[in-house]
Amino acid sequence: MSADQASPPPHPELGVALFDALAFPGPRSTQPLKHSWRVLRGADQLAAVYTSNVPNYHVAEFALNQHLLAHGDAERDALLTWLNQQKANAGGRYAKPHQLGKAVDWCRLGFPTLPSALTFLNELRSNLLLRQPSARWIPSGGAPAAPSLMDDSMAPDPALDSDHGIATVRNRTNEEY
Repeated sequence: MSADQASPPPHPELGVALFDALAFPGPRSTQPLKHSWRVLRGADQLAAVYTSNVPNYHVAEFALNQHLLAHGDAERDALLTWLNQQKANAGGRYAKPHQLGKAVDWCRLGFPTLPSALTFLNELRSNLLLRQPSARWIPSGGAPAAPSLMDDSMAPDPALDSDHGIATVRNRTNEEY
């Protein structure tokens, strides 16, 4: 490999696991990005996993398009609450945005270990496979506080962040820089 060629991101199994977790009917595809893999359904990006260019306290960070993962506002609210609990269970650390450009509205969360990221993907898949949207996204151990959505322009200093909820990126595209 020449010095100007980028090496593939670490943990390619997370790209495969993300594809498997997003168990939607119809064709899906995965595409590599500079620091990650993304999963598409048709032309719509469902999610991405980043395994390089992430803060040193995360092995992997996920960007999830909650508008395509949920059916309607009620399920989206439940999904955001569930994702907030998953983030808290993984340490609640800030996950950086990996996109630039036009506005999108996605959730981001990171995981400190490969096993914790794979467990998250297994639980995501289990929820998505439930036929009834009302049966999905039931938090374990009681309901956490409502998800804390924040605009990326208000992102905290990652070294100080330990109690912020899921960040919703409103000023970036799904294209990685």
